[in-house]
Amino acid sequence: TITGQTRNRIARLNASGSLDTAFNPNSSAAVRALASQGDGKILVGGDFIMIGGQTRNRMARLNADGSLDTAFNPNVNASVFALAVNSVDTVILGGSFVAVGAQTRNRLAQIHADGSVDITANPNTNDAVYATVGQPDGKLVVSGRFTMISGQSRNYIARLNADGSLDTTFNPNANDGVFTLVVQPDGKLVVGGAFTNIGGQIRNRIARLNATGSVDTSFADLAVDSFVTNMALQPDGKLVIGGPFSMVGGQTRNGVARLNASGSVDTTFNPNPNGATYALALQPDGKVVIGGTFTMVGGQARNHIVRVNASGSLDTAFNPNASDIVAALAVQPDGALVVAGFFTMIAGQTRNSIARLNTSGSLDTAFNPNANGAVFALAPQTDGRLVIGGIFTTVGGQTRNRIARVTATGSLDTTFNPNANSNVLTLATLPDGKLVMGGFFTTIGGQTRNRIALLSMTQAALQSIDVYGSAVTWTRSGAGPELALPPQLLFSLAGSTYTTVGTTQRVAGGWRYTGFVAPISQNFYLRTRGQVSTGNLNGLGSLIESTRQIYVGDNVFANGFN
Repeated sequence: TITGQTRNRIARLNASGSLDTAFNPNSSAAVRALASQGDGKILVGGDFIMIGGQTRNRMARLNADGSLDTAFNPNVNASVFALAVNSVDTVILGGSFVAVGAQTRNRLAQIHADGSVDITANPNTNDAVYATVGQPDGKLVVSGRFTMISGQSRNYIARLNADGSLDTTFNPNANDGVFTLVVQPDGKLVVGGAFTNIGGQIRNRIARLNATGSVDTSFADLAVDSFVTNMALQPDGKLVIGGPFSMVGGQTRNGVARLNASGSVDTTFNPNPNGATYALALQPDGKVVIGGTFTMVGGQARNHIVRVNASGSLDTAFNPNASDIVAALAVQPDGALVVAGFFTMIAGQTRNSIARLNTSGSLDTAFNPNANGAVFALAPQTDGRLVIGGIFTTVGGQTRNRIARVTATGSLDTTFNPNANSNVLTLATLPDGKLVMGGFFTTIGGQTRNRIALLSMTQAALQSIDVYGSAVTWTRSGAGPELALPPQLLFSLAGSTYTTVGTTQRVAGGWRYTGFVAPISQNFYLRTRGQVSTGNLNGLGSLIESTRQIYVGDNVFANGFN
């Protein structure tokens, strides 16, 4: 009983603490775990075999009114102790079970929003995968040199569903390689590469696609005279592009250019390196770090790495001076910069293929993973660890074939060893912590995987949105992807159209926005949205989102409690 009324193991209270009499699911045994979905439905786990008057073995989903969601029935064979919903509404469950939905799952499983078990698919391409970016809906866009994927024709670009199967509705059909991808907040996709035709239209090496895969004709038809190899989307919607080109849209732009949101060339930005750009990283202050083959930028000596101001002028205080090509960059939340490529010296000290710089450009002397071959891809995790991919075969003096993970201090993570049989060119961490890798390999961990593979992680990817007084905190931990820039906080009353509240700031364990004024005595939605730099040369941009439905009563104290 609760407040004097019968409620079997599960009940809901009003904001005042009184019983919500309309809510009575009635569980046959202990309820041990609860989780709320973004649509207001409630996941329930425990020891029960009946709930809402119907058979449900240890897990069920309730509608917002407490009635049973009859379409959802995972059928777990033993107790469920823990539940978590990720940003694409797939569900992680933990407990004492060894089977879910008649499939073997030892105490940890992932299920889809419909209750079916997540079975990792094998997309299987016929040539190299260079780029992988995740969409907020859980789908994955992949591109490269392939013309077949999952046994079907797809020229250089395809989209996979969350389970790894081919999204048959998406087929842009490029006529040459697609090397870089950026997902915009509106769901559109900017693509760059070697192509001159995509979606049946002439587009020279850069184009923007609608969510369906058709060409967005509102984006300027820019002619770029050579490959576009990497891109970085600024918060203001402008796009920095890099590659070995020398002309963009009829204007001289050597190696790097910035485009307006419409696709036209930003005439105010022209760093002018004397060689190709192969790596880009945006800083929260608007500055841009550039890596590549160049030795001069804006008429001044800069060997393979440079930082420019938001205007494109040289940041004269930053000069790490790498000995060879810088091929990948990743800005960490504390402002430190991970640099990777072909170099053996940087900032005056020996560092083989990977190093970390302080914000001033000086070397972080405590960080030295020491790879014996080039590093092409970086995938930072929220727990501070970093997955690296490339052509190396040892890291930190130990065998690691083309893929490895290092700790926040730079030491080798000995628990992680996928063992690829050929080069790894691209990495992308999905919101649930799984890792997509692409390249030239045909086996991973002794199993056949032709140029693309999905790795599960033993660590969970955890996140939550919490409102405490006027502060909104997005807590993130575990194996999830680290963000490239401070994320945005968005607000909606109905959960359909969102408006931007503001930019969050870094705090321990996540990101926080202060000064939020919540509507009283009504439901509303908060969404956090951040950009993740991934892929080959880390020149790709994925989006990660988390959404929560919230109700704040009219008796909220200043500390956020009722």
